[in-house]
Amino acid sequence: MYSSDLKFLLPEIILLVGIVLTIVLPLVNNLQTISSRQPYQVYSLHSLSILILISALLLHLNNIVSFSCFNTQLVSTPFIWACKSIALVLSLITLHFMSPSLRRKIESYNEITPLMLTSILGVLIMISGNDLLTIYLGLELSSFAVYILAISSNPSAFSLEAGMKYFVLGAVSSGLILFGGSLLYGVTGTISLPEMSIILRHLKYIVTQEAYMHTIFFASLLILAGFAFKMGIAPFHTWVPDVYQGAPRHTVVFLSLVPKIAYFTVIIRFAYEVIQQRAIFSFLTLIGVISLIVGSIGGINQSNILRIMGYSSIANLGTLFIVLGIGRPYALSVALFYFLIYILLNITFFGILITFIGYKGYVLTSLNDMAFVRSDPLLSALIALNMFSNAGFPPFAGFYGKLYIGLLLLQIKAYGLFILLFVCSVFSCYYYVRFIALIYFGNEDNAPEYHGMLQSQRLFFVVLTNINFILLMFIQNPLLIICENLMITCLFN
Repeated sequence: MYSSDLKFLLPEIILLVGIVLTIVLPLVNNLQTISSRQPYQVYSLHSLSILILISALLLHLNNIVSFSCFNTQLVSTPFIWACKSIALVLSLITLHFMSPSLRRKIESYNEITPLMLTSILGVLIMISGNDLLTIYLGLELSSFAVYILAISSNPSAFSLEAGMKYFVLGAVSSGLILFGGSLLYGVTGTISLPEMSIILRHLKYIVTQEAYMHTIFFASLLILAGFAFKMGIAPFHTWVPDVYQGAPRHTVVFLSLVPKIAYFTVIIRFAYEVIQQRAIFSFLTLIGVISLIVGSIGGINQSNILRIMGYSSIANLGTLFIVLGIGRPYALSVALFYFLIYILLNITFFGILITFIGYKGYVLTSLNDMAFVRSDPLLSALIALNMFSNAGFPPFAGFYGKLYIGLLLLQIKAYGLFILLFVCSVFSCYYYVRFIALIYFGNEDNAPEYHGMLQSQRLFFVVLTNINFILLMFIQNPLLIICENLMITCLFN
C-alpha cells in the first residue's frame, strides 16, 4: 500500500539521495584538504547540489494534483503545492548565491551543502505534514541543520555566541510546541489536523466544555508561541539581530526566507483550520503589534547592515501577523500577497549584498560602507529601488502590500491598527532612506578596489527589480485573485 504512495514523494526522495551523495562524495574524494589542492571539485559539489534541487523542483511541478499518502500523514493541496514550489525555488536561488563565496573560502563547503539540503527536506515535510508529529519531525530536521549552518564558516566569538543563543532558545521553542501538541492530543485523542478540527468543533456544543476550551487555548498558545519564535516575532525575537549579524550571509539568506514559508503555512493551517478561536486570533494580533513596534523603532539606531535587516524582518512579519490576526478567510489572500512581496524584497537585497562580497573582495558590514557601492551606478540604483519598496513608496511592490493591508484594516474598522501601521511605517522609513542617502551622499574615502559584477548577476537582479517596480503595477489584481484561490484550498471547510 505504501509503495504506491512513494510516487507522490519523489522530490523528497531526490533530496534524501542528494544528502547522502553530498556526504559520501567528499569522503570518497578526500575533499577535506580541498582548499589547498583541488578547488574545482568544490564547484562540482556545488553543481551537484544545484542539479539535485532542479530535479526535485521539476518533479514537484509535475505533480500538481492533490493527494494524501501514508494514512493522510502527508497531504498536498494547491496551497501546499504552491508553498513547496516557492520553498524549492528560493532554495535554488540561495545555493546560486553561495557560488561567489567559493572564490574566497571553500574549506567548509562540503559540510554546508548536505546541511542545507537536510533543512530543505525538513521544510518540505513540514509544509506537507497533516498531523502534529509529522510537522514536528520536519521542524526538528530543518531546525537542527540551520543551527549548525548559523555558526559554520564563521568561527568568530560573536558568531558562536549568536549560534548558541539561537540553539538554546530554539530548543525551548521546540519544547513549547511539543508540550502544546501533547496537551491537544490529551484533549482530542488524535494528532491528525483534520480529525482534531472536527473534534474541537463538536466540543463547542458540549455543556461541560469550559475546562476543555481553557486547555485547548493554552495548548494553542504554546504551539503558536513556539512557531512565532522560529519566525522571529517579538517578544520572541532576541536571537534575530545577533544571528543576522553573526551567521554566514548565505545562511542568513536561507534562514530569512525558506523555513519561514513552512512556519507561515503551519500557522495558517493550525489557526484557521484547527483551532478557530477568537482568542487565538487576538494573540496573533498582539504579537504582531509588538513586532511592528519593536522592528520599526529598534532598527533606527543600528549601524550594522544585517542587524537593520533583522529588525526590518521583525517589522514586516509583525505586519503579516496583524493581518493573520483578523481571523477572517478573506484576510489570508492579503497576507499571502504581502508575504510574497516580503520574499521578493529580501531575496533581491541579500542577493545584491552577497554578490558585492563575492566579486569585489570587500565585505559590506557597516551602513557607512554603502558609499562604496556608488562606483557602480546600476548596483546603487537597484539597492535604492529596493529600499524605496521596503519603505512603501509608490509605485513599488512594498507600497501595494501595505496599501491592501491598510484598506483591509479600514474595511473591518480597525482604525487603531491602521494608525499604528502608518506611524510605524514612517519610523521604519528612516533607516530605509538612510541606505539611499549614504549610497549617494556618504563619504567614499578609502573605498576598496572595484572589480565589477558578472553580467549574468546584473541581469538577474535587474529582472527581480523590474518585477518589483513594473510588473506588480499590472499584475497585482490577478496575483491577489491567485492568492485568494490558493487560500480557499487551504481550509478544510
